[in-house]
Amino acid sequence: MCPGWRLFSRSVPISHKIKATFENGNIEKANFLQYEAIEVINLLPNYHPLAAQKAIMKFIGLDCGTTKQPVEALSQEEEAQLFKDLEKTKFLVGRKI
Repeated sequence: MCPGWRLFSRSVPISHKIKATFENGNIEKANFLQYEAIEVINLLPNYHPLAAQKAIMKFIGLDCGTTKQPVEALSQEEEAQLFKDLEKTKFLVGRKI
């Protein structure tokens, strides 16, 4: 079974980090972390969720194969744009799944 679910489970550690930062009184940093999380959420509607998830998994070295009908895989141009968008949000920077 392909561990694609791990991509979206990444939100749990990020949520815990936001909460801990807030509880430690660093409201400004907590707001910044929340903003970064929202940036990722806001770009997801631009792509089919399953196709984007598979493209991201492939990008990080876990090739889960192609999407199945009726879902079409992202085109090379869409993949390139997705990764540019994610780089702007720092979602993939230094992150391992």
